[in-house]
Amino acid sequence: MIPEHSNAIEGLEALKRIWLQQTMDELDLLGAAVDSASGAPADLAKEVYRLFHDLQGQAALFGYPLLGRVGQSFCAYWRTAGDEFGPDRLPMMRAHLAAARKVLDKRLEGPGDDEAGQAILAELETFARSCPPRITP
Repeated sequence: MIPEHSNAIEGLEALKRIWLQQTMDELDLLGAAVDSASGAPADLAKEVYRLFHDLQGQAALFGYPLLGRVGQSFCAYWRTAGDEFGPDRLPMMRAHLAAARKVLDKRLEGPGDDEAGQAILAELETFARSCPPRITP
């Protein structure tokens, strides 16, 4: 193997480890904030959205396209909910944070075509159907 090639692969693996740790830390931090919230403060909702928006693009780069699909699901929900996030939006935030954590805890790399990945997506989709898509003033 060419030394430069080997160094590049090692560098990418190091970046992946850093990304995984930072993503898990952020999921834990936001999960705790959402769990302790009685309402859905706009700043918290925007932070959760930012995380999932970032995951849409970053997850596949590091071998976790299933995680990107979880991010895409939350972002689609955000678009239907608009900027109006109240207490009734917390369960949806919790569900997506929990789904993302499952993907990482189980190290479910790949597109999620296996049984575990499909179960996570199905659970999220079923839950999403039970949540109101939009708050009407």
